[in-house]
Amino acid sequence: MKLLPIVALALFASSAFSADQYNFKLIGFSKDNKYVAFAESVNQDGSGHGVAVVSVVDVKANNLIKKADHRDEGLNDEGGSEAVALKAAIAKANLAKFGIVTSNQGEVLIDRRPTDASTILDTAFKIHPYMHSTQFSLDIKELPAKSEQCYDMGEPKMLKLTLKSKNDPQTVNLVMQEDKSLPKSRGCALGYGVSKVIRSGNALVVIINKSSPGFEGPDHDFMAITAEIKLDEI
Repeated sequence: MKLLPIVALALFASSAFSADQYNFKLIGFSKDNKYVAFAESVNQDGSGHGVAVVSVVDVKANNLIKKADHRDEGLNDEGGSEAVALKAAIAKANLAKFGIVTSNQGEVLIDRRPTDASTILDTAFKIHPYMHSTQFSLDIKELPAKSEQCYDMGEPKMLKLTLKSKNDPQTVNLVMQEDKSLPKSRGCALGYGVSKVIRSGNALVVIINKSSPGFEGPDHDFMAITAEIKLDEI
């Protein structure tokens, strides 16, 4: 299965940080779980402008097929609202075209706090809460990369994300993503960690926390990697 990279997108700012910290919002899956839509928004540190991006992803192809964004600069280019930007971006995305159902939120298997910017490279999880042992692991391997956007602020990284069976690695060994080059949209990516894992039917969505140089400190935003896999049958 050939899976294409998903564009990394930015999220929510917290006053506890001096750089942009992003907020991820799952909007929903389509009824047939072919598509997933999510939003990211931020009140930018420095400008204070509200910025939001809504994305629709083809789960099986791991491919971004729709992107809508909005920037709210407030009155006379002063301030702005994250909530206003988010509402406008959702309206622009025309989610009905993809059959997105906002009540179809899937099942959250891993959910780390928004303030957890850890670069966790090995994450175990299970799909049934009553099971005592973990069933699967998500392993991140960071690979050296080149980026003109780093300006000597750090060593950029690509990533390889692999889903494995915890009990029998031969059963599942799916490379969900393996970068061959660093996408320009990812900027100067310095590190990665698993932030969330969500599934709906056979749709599996892994949200990756990405760190990069930012205004007065590191920025932390996210990227989504998806796959279609029948975990219940493994």
